[in-house]
Amino acid sequence: MDNELLLARSHIIPGDSSAALSRRFTRGEIVRIAPRSYVDVSLWVQASHRERFLMTAAAVLRTRPEAIFCGATSLALVYPTAPLPQCIDVFVPTNHHRGRAAPTFALHNGPWAEQARRTPALPVRLHGPCPTAPVNALGFLREPTEPALVHVLAEGGWRALAAADAVRRNAAGIDELDVQARIQAIGAVRTRARAVGLWKQSTALSDSVAESRSRFLMLDAGLPAPVLQQIHRDQQGFIALTDFWWEWLRLVGEVDGIQKYVDPSMGAGRSPRDRIAREKARDNRLFARGYRILHWGWPELEVPGRLVSRLIGAGLVPDRRLRPWP
Repeated sequence: MDNELLLARSHIIPGDSSAALSRRFTRGEIVRIAPRSYVDVSLWVQASHRERFLMTAAAVLRTRPEAIFCGATSLALVYPTAPLPQCIDVFVPTNHHRGRAAPTFALHNGPWAEQARRTPALPVRLHGPCPTAPVNALGFLREPTEPALVHVLAEGGWRALAAADAVRRNAAGIDELDVQARIQAIGAVRTRARAVGLWKQSTALSDSVAESRSRFLMLDAGLPAPVLQQIHRDQQGFIALTDFWWEWLRLVGEVDGIQKYVDPSMGAGRSPRDRIAREKARDNRLFARGYRILHWGWPELEVPGRLVSRLIGAGLVPDRRLRPWP
């Protein structure tokens, strides 16, 4: 991960008062993502969400070298499968400046302007002094995983479960007793109960943020919990490792992201067309075993109630008593 941040830092154009930089900004060739920190606008637009997050974090570090990344930001910097934060959260040495910093994202009109404005840099949220000794990473300081995770769990929601899943998947060096003790030290009863439920439901078997978010919606609605990463076979041998499996309904659930069709690192060198064909052949083998298959993607996750309605339509019965958190 440290290499990711170093690469992101290499894309930052330091701000100065030179006429050349001013002309580039006026022509819309560069975008300001933090005070005195710019990025080539075409690079910004074509970057992934994670790459833009890393570039923004690197720019914040240039502006505030004393900052300590905390909460969800600290976790996202260490665990690439953790959900990206909604803000760049940092501890700063003084209590005088807390809350969201004034937005600094800016660019002039140009060929990329419309696209760039749809992907602004994350806002920065300032907290007081760091209450624990920070971890000294390669070129930056961050809040240790255990307190950062508990802060996220206390906030609740699908991002908390996804962050906990990411930590579980990379559990080396995690002090689980410390996590549990910090959760029990949360003063608000409801918040503590929510954090306990989320941590208990977290698992290393969730392979992606989309899977974690899907599972949160299921559990939050009181739906029966699925078996994760179930192996299916037939007479020909291995068929698939499915995301979700409800055996009594013979129901397979699969959350599909566009990445698995287009990311070269995920397809063993196969073209998107070949990957789709292989998935269809796999589904046909599952159908032949009498299984039903429910596919969904990010659109179903982002519209309230849509995924839950589809699962209920497939035969799952909600029971609010099964909900693992208040």
